[in-house]
Amino acid sequence: MKNIFIKMSKCLILLGISLGFMSSSFAEESKTIKYNAVSLDVEVYVSALDLVQDNSITPPGDSNYLLQKAARFYVDGKIVPGGTWAECGTDASCWEPKVIGTWYCDAVNANNINFGDPTLLNLPEIFSNQLFLFNDGSGNISDDQIVGLGSNPAPGGPATLRPIIGGSGAYAGAQGQQLEAVIGGDGAFLIVAAFDIRMLVPDLPELF
Repeated sequence: MKNIFIKMSKCLILLGISLGFMSSSFAEESKTIKYNAVSLDVEVYVSALDLVQDNSITPPGDSNYLLQKAARFYVDGKIVPGGTWAECGTDASCWEPKVIGTWYCDAVNANNINFGDPTLLNLPEIFSNQLFLFNDGSGNISDDQIVGLGSNPAPGGPATLRPIIGGSGAYAGAQGQQLEAVIGGDGAFLIVAAFDIRMLVPDLPELF
């Protein structure tokens, strides 16, 4: 019994030494990770005609669906370089050749929405996930945040500050913030939003 106890003690000591070495190595490796500051100035053209609603809450055809609590919807748009709206406006023959990727948004209402009540503009109303996927294969950026009503389709409304929570490819491990604001549209279905994205991206070896 004594021999077994001695052997177990030796194993625990060796395990402790190994774990200490591993944690020390990890700490040293973590210290060597370099972060690159990356800024992206992009705009997104979105058509309300591309919006898809989840009909599990409200029957199809209900015009008030998107204003109700727990209403869920999905929409995507085209990513273009910053300054495109100022140059092209609604002219598709001008902005479409500039497309550099696709923007995806999955959202759900947190409360009943009343666009006619200006006192609600700063309340958190919509939870959403966004994904920026770039055509050049450089990677994607994702973010997750509560969006205030200031981000509804209203040109000139207040900008929304959102966190960047990750990415892949060239943006793997990205952390930062983005400032989002609606800057234009055609007054009917087209909405154009500007995104000022600022991130710290770790300089990591390629995994795949």
